[in-house]
Amino acid sequence: MVLLSLATAFAALFLFIKNLTVTLERNEKSIGTVTFKKKTVQRKFLDRAVWDRPVQHSPVYNGDTIRTAGAAEAKVFLSDNNVIDIGSDTMIQIFVKDNEEAEIGLKEGAVSVQTSNTKIKINSNNASVVVKENSLLHADKADTENLRLVVETGEAAVSEQTADENIAAGQNTKTLQKDSVFQSGTEAAITMISPSQNVKILNQNTERSSVNVLFKWQTSLPENEELILETASVSDFSQNNRKFSVTGLNEISIEQPDGNVYWKLYPKKQIGRQALSAQGKFTVLPAPVPLLLIPAKESKYFYKNTPPSVRFLWKGNESAASYLLEIADNPDMVNPKFTKSVNMESLAVSALNDGIWYWRVTPYYLTAKETDVLSSEVFSFKIEKRSTLPEPEALFPKTVADTASSKSLTFSWKTVEEAKKYRMIISDNENMSNPIIDTVTADNYLELKEAAKLLPNGTYYWTVLGTDEKGAVLTESKPRSFKTLDTEVTLRSVFPPDGYIIADTLCRDTRFTWKTNLTSEQHFQVSDTEDFSNIVKDIKTFNTGVDGIELKTGTWYWRVISSAENFPIKTETKKVIIAPPFEKPQLVNIGADKRIIILQNRLNKFKWTEVKGADYYQIKIKKPGLEKDVLYENLFITETEIELDFKDIADGPYIVSIQGFASATLSSSRRYGLAEDSEIFLRHLKPVELLSPVDNARINGVEAMLNPGKLIWASSEKPENANLLVTKTGSKEPVLSLNNPGFTVKLPPLEAGKYTWRVTASTIEGLDISSEKNFEFTVLPIPPLQAVKFISPKENAVLNAAFFKENRTIDFSWNAIEEATVYLVEIYTSNKKSKPVYSSKIGADGKKEILLKFRELALLSRGSFYIEVRAQRHLKDGKLFQDGIVSMLKFEINLPKRNNVETNETGVLYGK
Repeated sequence: MVLLSLATAFAALFLFIKNLTVTLERNEKSIGTVTFKKKTVQRKFLDRAVWDRPVQHSPVYNGDTIRTAGAAEAKVFLSDNNVIDIGSDTMIQIFVKDNEEAEIGLKEGAVSVQTSNTKIKINSNNASVVVKENSLLHADKADTENLRLVVETGEAAVSEQTADENIAAGQNTKTLQKDSVFQSGTEAAITMISPSQNVKILNQNTERSSVNVLFKWQTSLPENEELILETASVSDFSQNNRKFSVTGLNEISIEQPDGNVYWKLYPKKQIGRQALSAQGKFTVLPAPVPLLLIPAKESKYFYKNTPPSVRFLWKGNESAASYLLEIADNPDMVNPKFTKSVNMESLAVSALNDGIWYWRVTPYYLTAKETDVLSSEVFSFKIEKRSTLPEPEALFPKTVADTASSKSLTFSWKTVEEAKKYRMIISDNENMSNPIIDTVTADNYLELKEAAKLLPNGTYYWTVLGTDEKGAVLTESKPRSFKTLDTEVTLRSVFPPDGYIIADTLCRDTRFTWKTNLTSEQHFQVSDTEDFSNIVKDIKTFNTGVDGIELKTGTWYWRVISSAENFPIKTETKKVIIAPPFEKPQLVNIGADKRIIILQNRLNKFKWTEVKGADYYQIKIKKPGLEKDVLYENLFITETEIELDFKDIADGPYIVSIQGFASATLSSSRRYGLAEDSEIFLRHLKPVELLSPVDNARINGVEAMLNPGKLIWASSEKPENANLLVTKTGSKEPVLSLNNPGFTVKLPPLEAGKYTWRVTASTIEGLDISSEKNFEFTVLPIPPLQAVKFISPKENAVLNAAFFKENRTIDFSWNAIEEATVYLVEIYTSNKKSKPVYSSKIGADGKKEILLKFRELALLSRGSFYIEVRAQRHLKDGKLFQDGIVSMLKFEINLPKRNNVETNETGVLYGK
């Protein structure tokens, strides 16, 4: 009974899990596909109440509802090439109308819509937005009342719906251009346009782990409000915290490292104003381009009957969701013959014929547009059909096979691409007419157990035939001889290994060694041919090594031969290369006059040509004729350049000596190169110095217009062909450009903005002494004039019959603003939208108090009125220079209502 209960429980659990993870499909045309990076994504059909969990690239059907869990990411690719990014905790419904344009119902959460050649419509309770072609829009719906739309690129049209408005009729429609923000409900004082909330930014730079991020925002705060942009790597801003003052700006580009980046933008005077700040998070993903591994560049494949199956292998990155493998017959990858999207980093392709092919891999990210993604390098490979395939290359055994102590003997060879089986034959003669062993295997090796019984001491020959499934011979190796030795005899070369490179000067110091248990005489032999048809050295010895060998530069072969019990054995032949010195490196950044200019606070870079084979360099600097007096040396430089500080070295001629070296490795001795001695002449030169305004100076906007400052610069050298240039950010034309100016130049009146200035100059000899860097300064916006303070009447004053009995005017007075030249006055009723009942312009008279005696009492009636006063500053030419903040005062006219006059009956008038 217990077992039955457990079985029932497990069956129920299995069915529950199966139902939980089921993916449904329909027998109708899909409108797109959905992909996701992590966490849970669910989908519900229009006519179903059941949610399913789609797999990667699942179809999306008309009317589907898609929702994401917390921290989930999803992306819908519509058939019209439009893309919908779905944020976490978001639910949308997608329809495609008869005109094939998509319509999204955003119920909650956040989406980003990237359109191509068709529009997308987003409906959300009280608003509807049409995203135009080739546009990017971010929509964030916090609740039923609050909706925020940000147009990052392109254009959108938004319509708000009220109880008596018809959206379909196009009423109350507003067009949003690039960088526009639309808000309904509670409006934020600061809105970040980019980066959007939780956006993933790809860092495809393989050289550094950071990327430039453009912060762009919109704010309703005053222009002179001091704003702070703060970034960090954790949400409490305690790690990698950086602060930037962005007052007067609406965008800034900041280098950000890989990983999560938290940001907040807020006014510096934040006390009691938390609602004015904006904050968010984005992630910089390391996404280096794929590294192609197999087939390697310019690799070759051969076949005889059946084209080979080519395995493609690359190294991707963790940020990629999948990869697109493309194979084309041209290096420009136009009209590829094979394309396939895969989730792995390898794929075998067998549909390629002979010819030269080109391939590349493009990663696919859920967080980026296809146009923003970088593909890998393009590699080529060749498939060649041959009448005969390359013969199997023998690997083991070598010339002597040890079969003592009942050892096994393994024969192995390199695989042949097209061969399905191998036939191995061993014979006691070279023409293979007396086979001792003739067997077939599917592997590229064969092991003989107790080989001494099958192959007693003697000389044998073996060959391998590659065959197809039916046994037809595709290729055959030449017979290869080997000797079996059923005794414990050892004769094995040790050093140098095969292919070892020896510097020519170290040849005599190199000891050739081998290992043997023989006591008989051995011959150490060196030849310039691999078959030893021309032996140049034959040294007899009873030792296990020789040295003092002198060989010219070139390729040589060496071996050791011995005779044991009338059984001649020898070591395998090994190649050794006697190498000449490396070539001289050449300085590449030195002019014909060999002159090097030393600039203040700047390092001088020496660059030289790379020496093939060298892995490090030595550099020495000395005075001519004083070889032992080295002023500077660095004996280990792995790059082909170095930066040196010459600030303390005297002007004059010097010798720079550069030499390439290579450290000893398993395949080479240490090596050296020829030294290159180059004469140079050092001269200190100071660049032009920019004095005022200093870099990043902030200049008062009023002063910049009324009392422009001066540009001051200096030079210790006599400048020739100097040019002073002042430019303004965002303006194509220079603000100021002077040739051969004085050291003090008066600036013209400047408007608010960011400016850059520099001086380019050269000496009489034509040497560049331009300023080391461009200086920047910011002219701040002209602040508004202060609001006036009313002196009389008091706020909410009531002017009744008693007042007008004593006064025939209303005296309005306020404090004077020091810079104001005129005051604009308006009086209007409580309905401000109506035309003012009175308007006037009052000039400043130099007094501390401004008085307006209002005599036009007939313009007023019983009720509430408002008076507004705005101070303004005009220049002598009448141009408005500085506007002011409006001050408003409310007052009330309270006169008794007039009664209707009643008269007595007049009776019949005279004459009637």
